[in-house]
Amino acid sequence: MASRRRLAAPGAGRAAEPTSDVLRAPRPPGGEYFGLYLVDKKVGWYFTDLQPVPGRPEVRSVADFVFKAVVGNNTAERRHSEERIYESRPGGRLLSFVIKDEGDGGNQLLTGKATSTGFGVKRHRPGQADDTFNLPPVEETVEDADQLRVALLR
Repeated sequence: MASRRRLAAPGAGRAAEPTSDVLRAPRPPGGEYFGLYLVDKKVGWYFTDLQPVPGRPEVRSVADFVFKAVVGNNTAERRHSEERIYESRPGGRLLSFVIKDEGDGGNQLLTGKATSTGFGVKRHRPGQADDTFNLPPVEETVEDADQLRVALLR
């Protein structure tokens, strides 16, 4: 009788990658909205969500802030959106971000990516030349993406 060999499953024998508490903390699926109020009047909303990036050892954090208020005869309307990508391990570092500002305060798009020496940032503003900045390494970690839930979990 021929002997049968069992093949190990891919990744078998390797230790599982540690996962940050930010992914273990319970949160509503699909994110959550919060109303923004000024003197008992709703003037906007805030949306936040945090999820693992499928197929990668990364975490995607999104936040969206919308504000609209009438001041005298003028209407102030602004939107601030952020997407941040982190390593998913405990203490995972910030890998990249996209920050978009729109509204009566002016429009701009900031994109940043971690480099071996710090952080490269590009700023795009309509009608102006793009600016590029090289910043020192940031201390922001994946746990900073949802500090309240991480603290409650711990």
